[in-house]
Amino acid sequence: GTREETLICKDVQSQNVTTEDYCNYLPKPKLKTSVCNKFSCDVRWIAGHWEHCTTTCGSNGVQFRLVSCARRQLYSSNDNQDFSKPKKQLPYKAFKNMSTLLEDEIFWQGQRFKNVNSNREEQVTEYYYVDPSLCDAKLKPVSERPCNRVTCKVDWKEIGWSECSVTCGMGKQELIFACRRENEVDIINSREICGEKPREFRACYPGDCPESRHCKKDQSVFCRLPSLYRYCKISKYYEMCCETCRVISSSS
Repeated sequence: GTREETLICKDVQSQNVTTEDYCNYLPKPKLKTSVCNKFSCDVRWIAGHWEHCTTTCGSNGVQFRLVSCARRQLYSSNDNQDFSKPKKQLPYKAFKNMSTLLEDEIFWQGQRFKNVNSNREEQVTEYYYVDPSLCDAKLKPVSERPCNRVTCKVDWKEIGWSECSVTCGMGKQELIFACRRENEVDIINSREICGEKPREFRACYPGDCPESRHCKKDQSVFCRLPSLYRYCKISKYYEMCCETCRVISSSS
């Protein structure tokens, strides 16, 4: 397009704008015209490459890509016009994560290729990003999509050994397992999903139990209750029920 200069009438001394009546007796200067808006009216959505999926399995995997509204400018290398790079504009982000893009790529994208019919002529297509409202929202490509939505492998993972069942004498430890999906930390408490929990034990010996000279037999009839056997690892209880606790310790 073109644009033309406009004329105004000014007071020479004060430089204030006055009505045109004061300038009617003067010859009008020749108006200058200039070319404007040389860029193409062709605006379109430009979609970038898909990023890596956020997960390798599960139900929450998603991929992102940058989708921007851009105006295309096409010209030949034979053109003498100055197609300079537009000034940078504020980026219009299609999604939050733009770490994979270089700064220039946010504002500018250029593609150069030779014309197959002539090695001497080169066509250049350049895009620069504009306000998204200039592109048709109905034609906008998606900027995110689900990915790797597959069931994660489930397995029993070893956590570590439990504490010894006694504080003295011979006891046992159990290997603790937790059911987890691959690449996840949340524990699954479902036999239907995880299957039967593995069981593994080993002997442990924290040390000799102190011998009590005054304890030759149990001091209470309750010492023989199976529900109280677990208290044998407490030294005071062991002294009171040393007879039963010795039997329990040797059998375990």
